[in-house]
Amino acid sequence: MRVSAAKTAPRVERDVWMNSKDIKAYGAGNDYPQKVLEIINSSGTGSTCMDIYIKFVAGGGFTDLTLNDTVLNTRGERSSTLLRKAAKDLKYYNGFAFLVKYDGLGIPIEYYNIPFEHCRIEQKDKKYTGRIAVYPDWTGQTGQRVNNDEIKYINRYDPTKVIEQMAAAGGPEKYLGQVFYFTADG
Repeated sequence: MRVSAAKTAPRVERDVWMNSKDIKAYGAGNDYPQKVLEIINSSGTGSTCMDIYIKFVAGGGFTDLTLNDTVLNTRGERSSTLLRKAAKDLKYYNGFAFLVKYDGLGIPIEYYNIPFEHCRIEQKDKKYTGRIAVYPDWTGQTGQRVNNDEIKYINRYDPTKVIEQMAAAGGPEKYLGQVFYFTADG
């Protein structure tokens, strides 16, 4: 068979919409991030290469030791820990996400890593709404179906809108925060 006769499928099916969940899916089965992780973890060489790559991206942490050792949340995670988690997600999935929590005055007080495979872009009628849908098992790998009531729709990072979003949520205690969502795919 000639190589030119073989047609290859695209890596990720673009513009796949899951209207039942109001999200833009990753691939036809909404499982592209999980497939990537499964493929890499099934190969000893692949895992070793990714570990080296992640160490390269994260480097030695932040050069400013005060920033490097700053505790960013109630779990006791430091900046260097979140940097390593972001580097891992960036290399596995070409993106990363952080949750920024605010106090009642709209000042950021805590930062958390959200595993990138838990995030999907919310859409209504194939238009981006400005929110990120967060759920721990989009593909049902745990054997349970996706429960729409447990999906958290969180506004994207925009510090200028914190106070109005907090008021719309019913106050600071009900406000989930904002997601800083980065993807190198645009």
